[in-house]
Amino acid sequence: MLAIIAALVVILAVAITGTVLFVNRAAYGMNPASRAQTQPGQYPTVVPEGSMVKKIPTVSPSAHWVTVQTFANKGSRKTPVFTVPDNWRIVWSCNIALHNNRSYNVIIHANTANNVLLYNSVEAICSKNNTHSVTELHEGGKVYLSIISEGNWTVEVQKV
Repeated sequence: MLAIIAALVVILAVAITGTVLFVNRAAYGMNPASRAQTQPGQYPTVVPEGSMVKKIPTVSPSAHWVTVQTFANKGSRKTPVFTVPDNWRIVWSCNIALHNNRSYNVIIHANTANNVLLYNSVEAICSKNNTHSVTELHEGGKVYLSIISEGNWTVEVQKV
């Protein structure tokens, strides 16, 4: 029963924050030997027993990011394929004033050139209190962005 409660807490936390959280397994009566160790500034992950896990690298908070691609448009679009390193990020912004001050979707899915959806995506509502954000991705190669929106948007692709 405690395992079910722990799983529900994690699912709720991920849904609210968009961040995968670490659960102290011993606190929920689970095997404490599987607890992950993290360093300050890292985002720990919840790992089911016996799972094969790809280690997600972290980028120093003081890293200098450089814009390598910029896309700006309105409505839904797909970008051309471009190459990204293992650590990169999407910086997006929207302009609600150009949409009669009405909220609208800004959805940005990063896909491999072979149409495989990457782990992190942007799924946001552009509103007067939410006009920009940053999402880090940790998988490199040839990718394209599928941007779904009803309004104006600008997307920058950045690397360290």
